[in-house]
Amino acid sequence: VLGLVLFVLCGFNLFQTAKYKYGSIHYAAMSKAAYWHTLFRMKNDTKFHELLEPMNYDSLLAGKYVVIPQVYERINQDAFTSFEDLDRFGKKFLSPDGHYAFNRADLQVDYESRSGKHSVMLSGENRFASGIEFWVKRYEIYELSVWKKPVDSRGTLVFAAPDLEALYEQDEGSPEADSAGWRKIQFQLSIPLEAANKKCRVYLWNKTTDTAFFDDLTIRKLSP
Repeated sequence: VLGLVLFVLCGFNLFQTAKYKYGSIHYAAMSKAAYWHTLFRMKNDTKFHELLEPMNYDSLLAGKYVVIPQVYERINQDAFTSFEDLDRFGKKFLSPDGHYAFNRADLQVDYESRSGKHSVMLSGENRFASGIEFWVKRYEIYELSVWKKPVDSRGTLVFAAPDLEALYEQDEGSPEADSAGWRKIQFQLSIPLEAANKKCRVYLWNKTTDTAFFDDLTIRKLSP
């Protein structure tokens, strides 16, 4: 029995060494999710790299498994911000899971909000905010939504490819508002060949010098 156990352990050790050689084990950012994803695989894939997250070594020394979330450059499912959480420099908004970063945290205000305690305010001096860039592929379908106030503002949600002729969509939302006076902007789009394998951008735009507030921005990848 002991010989069998030693044989299995030696075999497992050789397998782990081979995985490290062929890249399905990372030397510094091997999260639990990444480990289980490639448990019986010799080589890595795109999903593996998305699951890699550096360890918080101070927590590990204290016996706690804590990772430092990696900011993604692709939308895996939902990229969401309610404009509450900031990065450690106070310059960008973070999604609750820490995987998506949105620009212009300096435009956060606490006197209007649809959820939480904060929103983003755009005015004549600052007409653009909350930009996020990410890679897209052909035929991917995205759904974008955000809430704005007041209902008659010219606040706009924009999706743009580097070449605006390849893909550019904007919307100011429907005329209806909720009981608190917030109006929802929502639309879907499909990535055409001309915009595929490019880094596209989503951002908020206030078309006038009037004040407009935005909250609860969501970018959802529907397929594939």
